[in-house]
Amino acid sequence: MAPPYTNLISWPNPMDWSSPIGRVSYFAQKVFYTILGLILIAVTVDSYGRVTTFGEIISALVFVCVLGAASRRLRDLGRTRWLILLYLVPIVNLLLVLYLTFAPGGLASDNQLRSRV
Repeated sequence: MAPPYTNLISWPNPMDWSSPIGRVSYFAQKVFYTILGLILIAVTVDSYGRVTTFGEIISALVFVCVLGAASRRLRDLGRTRWLILLYLVPIVNLLLVLYLTFAPGGLASDNQLRSRV
């Protein structure tokens, strides 16, 4: 029998957009990618305060990972994954992040509860 703490936060492959994740995993990934993106942008700023091309490429890769986490969370909620396009709409993207963070889970939450019993 697995220890009870093994499924509290799962860290799936960032490029796997199909497996559902719960609220805690989504929030942890969102915080991690936000901090990672801020650090990488701070490191790749040139002496004039502009982000270099390398920094822009890294930021795009981090954004793809954020979209992957959102896609997995939408799958958990039983919503269409086309809603990740709302990340491109200002203000609406903030509402989407709040929804993904606080909406009660579906598939991943049920699987975590079943694995603890």
